[in-house]
This record gives sequence, C-alpha cells and structure tokens, in this order.
Amino acid sequence: MASSTTFTKRSWRSNWRKWCTYTTMAGFFLAGGVEYSVILPTMWDYLQSMHGKEWLYGLSLSAFSISNLVTGPIYGVLFDRTHSTKLIILFANLFEIGGV
Repeated sequence: MASSTTFTKRSWRSNWRKWCTYTTMAGFFLAGGVEYSVILPTMWDYLQSMHGKEWLYGLSLSAFSISNLVTGPIYGVLFDRTHSTKLIILFANLFEIGGV
C-alpha cells in the first residue's frame, strides 16, 4: 500500500511540474506574440503622430531582428557554460520586460 501512495505522489508531482512548464512556455510565447501583434502594427501610427520618417519605421522594425541576432549567440554561449536554462530565461525575460 505504501508503494502505491508513493507512486501517486510522484505522479502528481510530475504532472504538476509538466503543467507549470507548459504554463510558463505559453506565457513566454504569449508575451512574444503580443509584442508582434500589438506593438508593431501600431508603431507606424505612433511614429506618424511624432512626424517620424519612413526610414525610422524601418529602423524600428529591424531593431527586433538585430536584437535577436546579437543576443541569440550570447545566450547560447551562456547555456554552454552554465547548462542552466532557468537562469538564462529569467535573464532574457528581465531584459524583455525592462525594454533593454
């Protein structure tokens, strides 16, 4: 009887960890999707209200890709050295929230 109780507790913990992982991943991708579906379409109107030029809009759009180009290899090297995905994702999320 004790072994089945232990198995149930382990199974519950395993399901809880999976649920937390999936929820965290969904939140991460939702935040990235909101960035592309809310900020980018309204950026042109915002730049026009500030009398911005077309090249500034292009520069703003390319900044998203350039930041991924620069930070991707940095995060890769950090993972190769530390093997800690939690720390890297936390670090990346703090930069995304802070707007750096």
